Amino acid sequence: SPPRSVPQAYLLKGQVLHANSDYEPAIEAFGQALDLDPTLVEAWDARGLSRYWHEDLDGAISDFGKALELEPERFSALYNRGSARAVKQDYAGALEDLRKAQGMLEPGDDRAESVQDLIDRAEELQGYDQAKQRREDRMDALTGEGGTPDDDDAAQEEPDAGQD
Repeated sequence: SPPRSVPQAYLLKGQVLHANSDYEPAIEAFGQALDLDPTLVEAWDARGLSRYWHEDLDGAISDFGKALELEPERFSALYNRGSARAVKQDYAGALEDLRKAQGMLEPGDDRAESVQDLIDRAEELQGYDQAKQRREDRMDALTGEGGTPDDDDAAQEEPDAGQD
């Protein structure tokens, strides 16, 4: 196995690229670090963040999940996976991650406000989506009970129309 410094060098390269908003090369550098040391939790977490900013939300969520497999109490991976899940409209998953991250914070932690803001937003959007789904379900029930006939009903009614 390569010396520990080689994966760390790729990690550092990825961090510099990410800091310059060069997300694709950063993702590649983090991948090189992980190819050499798949237990490098910092690289999973950092690649997840680069993927998030590169709008690869599924890849980001997967990478944050790998970081959490290695270090279940990793605040940044929980917070960032929660953010990515919220963007993907998986509000239940987002809230699970964000509440766990929130529970890890000590009183007075500077990150508490941003975590609470994300939780509030995810709860608000989840409530909106649930209300929207209830409205759609009610509309489906109304139109299914004689509001607008579907094609099968219309085909069955045609013979009656000519018998008057």
